[in-house]
Amino acid sequence: MHFTRFSLFILIFCAVSVGASAQQRDITGDWYGVFMKARAVLVIKDNAGDLHGVFKSPDQTAQEFRMDTVSIKGDTLSFVVKSLSLRYFGVWKQDSAEFEGYFLQGGQQLPLNFSRKKLDKEDMVAKRPQEPKPPFDYEIEEVQFRNTKDSVTLAGTFTKPRGAGKFPAVLLITGSGPQNRNEEIFDHKLFWVLADQFTRNGIAVLRYDDRGVGKSTGNFAKSDVYDFARDAAAGYEWLLQRADVDKARVGLLGHSEGGIVIQVIAAENKSVAFLVSMAGVGLDGVTLGAKQNYAVNLSSGMPDSLVKKISVENTRYLQLLASEKNVDSLRRKAVPMINRMYDILPAQYRRGLERPAYTFQVITGSTTPSMLSLLRFKPELYLPKIKCPVLAINGSRDIQVSAKENLESISSLLRAGGNKDVTVREFPGLNHLFQECKSCTVAEYASLEQTISPEVLEVLTKWIQQHTGLQK
Repeated sequence: MHFTRFSLFILIFCAVSVGASAQQRDITGDWYGVFMKARAVLVIKDNAGDLHGVFKSPDQTAQEFRMDTVSIKGDTLSFVVKSLSLRYFGVWKQDSAEFEGYFLQGGQQLPLNFSRKKLDKEDMVAKRPQEPKPPFDYEIEEVQFRNTKDSVTLAGTFTKPRGAGKFPAVLLITGSGPQNRNEEIFDHKLFWVLADQFTRNGIAVLRYDDRGVGKSTGNFAKSDVYDFARDAAAGYEWLLQRADVDKARVGLLGHSEGGIVIQVIAAENKSVAFLVSMAGVGLDGVTLGAKQNYAVNLSSGMPDSLVKKISVENTRYLQLLASEKNVDSLRRKAVPMINRMYDILPAQYRRGLERPAYTFQVITGSTTPSMLSLLRFKPELYLPKIKCPVLAINGSRDIQVSAKENLESISSLLRAGGNKDVTVREFPGLNHLFQECKSCTVAEYASLEQTISPEVLEVLTKWIQQHTGLQK
């Protein structure tokens, strides 16, 4: 999933809640959802107060899987299918008439919502009306470039307008998690939409698979934000060598974590022509992580009093992750802290795990090289050094990278270093992916047909055109 890497790693892992005044909800009958791009069906029955049922995925198998447990407490639905190593938690959302939640399987946590609306097989084709479709009125080239320092080969797609000439260009840098060149998230191909938009408007674009993803070599799991920055810098240098690219007009666009990567590159390389930060970071890692954890937990419907208790423990743990450099010592100190967090949580928030398993999963997930590098990142070390034009944008409903605080910090730090060409803009009603959202939770990303707000596309295009001389 496309979260900033702080997202959910020490949260309650499942976005559910129990309303204190909620009435017991009748869940008997059939429920429908989308499970790993296939239909999911629940058939729940009540035998004299004893709930039981089956889980089905008809697009994958005709077999039915018995639920070992299924319960409804207030507005919270949960069930376990041991034969699939699957657990589910969801909370009823009145406005959308569905249970909105997560399934947990094989160490993954992914959104899964259930409603009474029956789904047919044709409903499984995601509606993504903005996805570019041929014929294309520009040139498309499959390319490779090399990060020689790390011996990594990155594979990507280069698009440019038709005709002769040296074109301005932009390198697109993905957000957190292993992403392909299209930054594909829940069938949304944000970077393909951006590349199509920009190229049709006179701007060449390079987008690429992250190291260890798709056709790129390297080990993503053992890499940190500075490794990713070297990969991106290699892409930038590759663009400078193109005969059809104007090396004086090559910029960088980073989304989410990519907004950190562009800071690292541009602080050292003064030849970068411009930067575009989409939901980028202006706060230090601990502050960002604490705000994100609080906002995501709160958006899940968890009681405010519980969110505040968890937030205190989360922040202490984040501070430990950021300050303790010895990994073995870090893990030893982390155990009692995670145990305390576990003890705070009511049973329905514990992911169905016993305390040792819960603690192991949290510590393992939060001490990866990438996570630690993000938590220790300080924008104040980079932004004041950046002198090129910068556009920083965010959505007002972003719960992963809060718009107001991060945009204000980006602007303040850039201007403190003497940068006089800084544009910041907060778009009302948009989420972390710049979609027009309703509940604006993480779980909603997949259900939205829109990949990116058309207004954002227009603003990005015009700003780059203005700063590369394509538009006066």
